[in-house]
Amino acid sequence: MNYQKLSEEAFVQGLQYFEDNGWRPLSGRIKALWYEFLAPQLNDKQFAAAIKFAVLNCDFRPTAVKLLEFASMGLEVRAAQEWQSILDAVSRAKNPIVSDRALFALSAIGGVENIGMADKHMVVQLESKFCKLYLQSYAISHASIAPQSTNQIMGAIER
Repeated sequence: MNYQKLSEEAFVQGLQYFEDNGWRPLSGRIKALWYEFLAPQLNDKQFAAAIKFAVLNCDFRPTAVKLLEFASMGLEVRAAQEWQSILDAVSRAKNPIVSDRALFALSAIGGVENIGMADKHMVVQLESKFCKLYLQSYAISHASIAPQSTNQIMGAIER
């Protein structure tokens, strides 16, 4: 799900929000178990977002598994939004402007040409594959994480 491990500092700081919210502190052994489970799956930003969501939406402290679900919810929403951007671009015969993560998933399912030639049933299958790939672990291969059009990337490759 991420390319950088959750730091201990961010983990401790996040759990402090639980205590500040009036939830009972975790014991040392449980904290260690949570960290062992969450650290390889979330980075600092993802963990902070999950903590914020929990504090704002939960009446009781969530489990570590629930925190992981909260962290991935945002990614699922972004996958759906980027898929819709791709469909809109395909319907207008334009290149989509999407994130690097979406470009990776789009490329893996055959690109906009494959979507453009697909029937409705196939588009549903492509969407499913796109979302699964989008949610998989993804390491950014270059400095830019800003959304880019496929023309920008293709132009950079040709140079």
